[in-house]
Amino acid sequence: MAEGPQADPERPLSNAAYAALQDFVDDLMGYNSFTEAEMMNTNPSVMAAESFDLAMRNVYPGIVNGTVLTADYKTQAKILSHQRVTLAGYRLATILNSALAGVSLDTINESMKEIQDSVNVTQTGDIFNYYSLKGVERGAAAGIFLSCFAVGCLLAAAVTYAICLARRAKSSEKNGSYTSAPTHDAHA
Repeated sequence: MAEGPQADPERPLSNAAYAALQDFVDDLMGYNSFTEAEMMNTNPSVMAAESFDLAMRNVYPGIVNGTVLTADYKTQAKILSHQRVTLAGYRLATILNSALAGVSLDTINESMKEIQDSVNVTQTGDIFNYYSLKGVERGAAAGIFLSCFAVGCLLAAAVTYAICLARRAKSSEKNGSYTSAPTHDAHA
């Protein structure tokens, strides 16, 4: 994310890789705080508008083709992307908690076991799961892991929209002012 660590650890995660990932998630959650209303907002239109606004205020100003990004710009991009991924994780946790509100943990675990049992796996060693999170943190951890995709889609949509607007504005400047069609007198 914005030139941060781009490790792609082997799956299943080793203890060291899992610990590094958990440290990263803990850092994201520790450095980025949001109001309850922000975390609970799952309206896609609001999320897209937020991303578009952030892109217009923080990403595009001063950037043209061939611009060399400064270290300060990259630092700010990293901060912004970490904030957005963290918020997306909380929002995904809200969605998952809502969707699974009436489902017991035993049912979820049994369903996971059925899915795992139906997949042919070559056992190459012991696998340990160290999830001992609770409440919103459980969904937030899973949400942060999965939210990169959602944030990428939103940012891609915002970028595409902004490019279209910029091209439209450039096209209208290039063509000059628009002239209206001549009016016709219906009584003539």
